[in-house]
Amino acid sequence: MATIIPQKNEFDLSEKYHKILEKCELSFISFSILATFVRFFPFYQSNVEYIFTILTIVSVVAVFFFQLRFKTTYMNAEEIRRDGLIDNAFSSKMADVESDGYYDTDDVDEGMRRLLANIHENCFFSIRVTGPMLIKEEKKNIGFIIIMVIAILFNLTNSQFVLAMMQIFLSMNFCGNYLRIKKLRDSLERVQIGCKQIWEDWNSGYLTLQLQARVIRETIRYENALAYASIMFDQSAYETMNMDVTKDWENIKKRYKM
Repeated sequence: MATIIPQKNEFDLSEKYHKILEKCELSFISFSILATFVRFFPFYQSNVEYIFTILTIVSVVAVFFFQLRFKTTYMNAEEIRRDGLIDNAFSSKMADVESDGYYDTDDVDEGMRRLLANIHENCFFSIRVTGPMLIKEEKKNIGFIIIMVIAILFNLTNSQFVLAMMQIFLSMNFCGNYLRIKKLRDSLERVQIGCKQIWEDWNSGYLTLQLQARVIRETIRYENALAYASIMFDQSAYETMNMDVTKDWENIKKRYKM
């Protein structure tokens, strides 16, 4: 769909750091569990436990480092994306590279009308992509809950395992990730409803100052939702459903006479 995307390089770099971050988190979980379990192995030696403890600490440092790198590149990418959004709507030149084909709204009149169409399109695609992301996070949380239930039973002989699992669950913030995606989806749904209402009012009259204010309000709400969540959308989920969602979006454009 997209041919030239101003923020692509920064988002690609953010995705790279995010994948490394996920591997570091997995290493932290693995080494933490091994450091707890190793003392129950028949070949247990104190230096083995010491090695796993060191590896756990190294993993924690790596997690914090790549979290910082991800957030830095992600914020840069978002800044470029916002400039591209304005450029596409008002034919300005804020971004260094002009987007071509990123928004499927080239047939919409430039100005506030295209800005509204761009925000509406972004919300529509983002809402669909967050569906599989929520399911993925739900599976993570359910998996950890099952492990914790088993850990409670295991607590009859080893309380350290329970403490280790609790530390992993809290430090990885799996529940927080789920809540952020859920809040993002809810916020985007509210923005989408606002966009639909604006289209209905706009198509039945003129572009008044009140309508312009509502377009700006929904734009701010959309950007605030993304900034609060600060998450990478699942690219594989997007690519899987892209064709179907694009067809649905074309129907929405016709329905609201964009």
